[in-house]
Amino acid sequence: MERFRAMEPTGPALAEVILTGAEAKVPVDLLKDERRFLVMAGSFGRGDPLAHESVERLKKAGFSEAESFDSRRAASLFSGFEVVVAGRYATEAEAKALIKRVQKVVPDAHVLQGW
Repeated sequence: MERFRAMEPTGPALAEVILTGAEAKVPVDLLKDERRFLVMAGSFGRGDPLAHESVERLKKAGFSEAESFDSRRAASLFSGFEVVVAGRYATEAEAKALIKRVQKVVPDAHVLQGW
């Protein structure tokens, strides 16, 4: 089970997710391609079936590139989550061009640079 620990506000990160010992040791492949702008559509606890359901809902809405992945794969995201993205794009402009359509399915969708 994941644990959440608040940290003193001494730097840019105000919270840290601590993975279980076994889970923290599982290696992940970092995303390193040119598609570093993420259209974020959700963030779930590891193993939460809602992540898969969210991907399926996005795909049914026409976002064929929707996927979920371990947040440790994107260096700028907090670790310990399963994130759902409607798509990954090479430029911020490409990602922002999609955001209004995604927000019809996920109102709080937004764009982040993953690495």
